Amino acid sequence: MFNIKGVDEKRCIEIFLSTLPYEVLIKPFKRDTKLQKKLAGFRLIKSACPPKKIIPILREEIIKGNVDSKSFVEEWKKIYKDIINQIENLTFEELDKKVHELLNLYAPEVVFSGILLLNDEGTISIIDNVLEMIEKKCTNEQVPDILESSGGEETAEKLKKVNKKLLKEIKKITGKID
Repeated sequence: MFNIKGVDEKRCIEIFLSTLPYEVLIKPFKRDTKLQKKLAGFRLIKSACPPKKIIPILREEIIKGNVDSKSFVEEWKKIYKDIINQIENLTFEELDKKVHELLNLYAPEVVFSGILLLNDEGTISIIDNVLEMIEKKCTNEQVPDILESSGGEETAEKLKKVNKKLLKEIKKITGKID
């Protein structure tokens, strides 16, 4: 499902998992003691074992086939059923036009994950367009303007850091697509 020609499978899984809530991410660890051992004694609470620690382990286990990604996909579809309803019946041209609107409503990772779940060959060009739109939307000049009007200077700094990381990942992914 995450194996799309020209797109890094590991990065796709990572982006997808980052959109899921913590309670969903820890379910496989609660069921499988072998996975619990990989956390090296950390308790399954968000403060002791944050998603940053869980997502890479889950990503590798999904790639190896030890963890079934279908349960994560089902949970994602339940949580984000509104975006799935908006994009599942669209043609590629309609989806390409609607991407900008979706990016205004949802986080870029959510839109990216929704398009990945369509799992069609034509999504590579749409994913590329989404990445370009994310890059345009996530410029450092836009973030402070939006947040300073709402009084969130600390949040603006955090978003700047996140945006820089996203831009680096976008460049990596687009380089691999080309």
